[in-house]
Amino acid sequence: MNQIKDWLKLWHIPGVGPKYFNFLLSKFPNISDVFISSFSDLVAKGIPPRIAHALVKEESTSYKKDLAWLESKPYNYIVLKSHTKYPDLLRQIYAPPPILYASGNIELLRHPSNIAIVGGRKASSLGKSLAFKFSSELAESNISIVSGLAQGIDKQAHQGALSSDNGNTIAVLANGLDSIYPQKHCALASDIVSKGLLLSEFAPGVKPLPQHFPRRNRIISGLCLGTMVIEAAAKSGSLITARYALEQNREVFAVPGPVNNPLNSGCHSLIQQGAKLTSSIEDIFSELPALTQTCKPDLGCLKNHHSLSYENEKLIECLEYTPMAIELIIEKSGLTPEQVSSMLTELELGGRVVSDAFGHYIRA
Repeated sequence: MNQIKDWLKLWHIPGVGPKYFNFLLSKFPNISDVFISSFSDLVAKGIPPRIAHALVKEESTSYKKDLAWLESKPYNYIVLKSHTKYPDLLRQIYAPPPILYASGNIELLRHPSNIAIVGGRKASSLGKSLAFKFSSELAESNISIVSGLAQGIDKQAHQGALSSDNGNTIAVLANGLDSIYPQKHCALASDIVSKGLLLSEFAPGVKPLPQHFPRRNRIISGLCLGTMVIEAAAKSGSLITARYALEQNREVFAVPGPVNNPLNSGCHSLIQQGAKLTSSIEDIFSELPALTQTCKPDLGCLKNHHSLSYENEKLIECLEYTPMAIELIIEKSGLTPEQVSSMLTELELGGRVVSDAFGHYIRA
């Protein structure tokens, strides 16, 4: 506990972010020695004067809030970079977070096979369906899904993992774990705590400021062997996650989509730059053969659909992979509006078709 207190004290010093914290660790293996060093000693070791001055006059008690949060629930944890629970993959990145705040199943930090699934917040129905589908299928193969708890693709990635009996998921937040952002995902966060893990490098009480999200994104990619991007626009924040993955020497997977949909422009750009074009989980396992050493991939799951009636199969043949109005489907199929409506509902429940906000249907 004394070690945790010393690390928390240092973490709350103004100006001491991951970079300088790790630098101080290299100079002072015992963090408590930092606080008994003189200003001149700190500067001589390469610490900027403004940070050295803050260290010398350290009087903050903010770390006590962290300890109160830690003790408030039995499933709250504070994991130091020196701990055995700290993820090996994350330890390898540039300026890894020295401290992780976690809530839920702490054993997931040592899960050997993580894949990140990220994408746009304003995702289409098709994009959401793909995120859920990829996530649930990977979870069935004992792969833990990592994402950022944001709206759109992130939400579906978490829910897809939770839908599997084997499903595990880690949600990385850009704020302290004493609050949930966005607030509308409080119920989802609660589900994740019960079956997965909430994670952050930010202390309790820290707000989700814009500059925190890129730092969160480097953790998402840093935890994973690879990052999958679904429906990312040209300026999507998920492209930052993909860039971090490349810098961390991890694989990047991009799911293509209709070229006339601007939500796919970021993914297409990633593919042009060398990201793996991904249409099924087979593409992920072929690119990351190490996954098969720790997982049991069900590579037939995309093909093993439930058998459908002849009529439903014929209706699916009338559908396209771009949105179709129901009037066009009725005309093309030759069926009555009542028949088409009933069959589309059945097919949508079975995951064979997807509807969008305009009442159009897409072949999944």
